[in-house]
Formats: sequence, C-alpha cells, structure tokens
Amino acid sequence: MNKFNKKLKDTIGTEREKIVLEVELQDQTALTEWFINDQPVTANERIEVKNLGGGKHQLVFNRLEVIDEGEITCKSGTLSSSCKLNVRKGESKPNILGPERVDAPVKNPIIFEVPFKSK
Repeated sequence: MNKFNKKLKDTIGTEREKIVLEVELQDQTALTEWFINDQPVTANERIEVKNLGGGKHQLVFNRLEVIDEGEITCKSGTLSSSCKLNVRKGESKPNILGPERVDAPVKNPIIFEVPFKSK
C-alpha cells in the first residue's frame, strides 16, 4: 500500500529565487503528477520535475515568478498532497525622479540629490 512519507509544506519564496518542493512516497516505483492551481505542470527551462529515486520526487522552480503562486499539488494514483506557494515580489529597479537634461560647466563637479520611488 502506498502513502506519503513526506508531504508538501506551505512555502514562501521571492521572485527570481530557486525553490524546491519535495515529497517522498512509500512505494518507490510509484509515479507522480504535479499541478499548479489544478493545471498540470509542464517542465521547461524554469520549472523541472524530478524523480530522485527511493520514492523522492521534486518540483523545482529555478526562477520563481509571481504567476507560480497558488496551490501546488502532487498526485500519485489516488493519493495527493497539496501546499500553498506564496511568492513575494523581488526587488525592482527604482524609478529616478530627476530632470531629463542637465546643463552645467564642464570644469566643475555637479552634485545631485536623486529622489526615487521603489514599487
């Protein structure tokens, strides 16, 4: 009889980080299917599905994105394990609020105070 020896746990990640979700099944030959918000996971350069052997299976986000947020489910036959994946916004470049053009003499240094807004 198959069961989860290790289930998914709710996880918080940040944009562009690497996150690894892992389950372990008692039946070492059992296959798994992964879902994000009830949609089957399609492996690509950003998301990998791994069978490590020994009943260990991983869903790897090499570069987390906000669209990955939601319910992650791993199914094996009639068994399933789910968790919530929350994705925090990563740092973004600031918006500089300054003049478009600056006119000043070439021989003297110019000092700017640069106001900015971070999203």
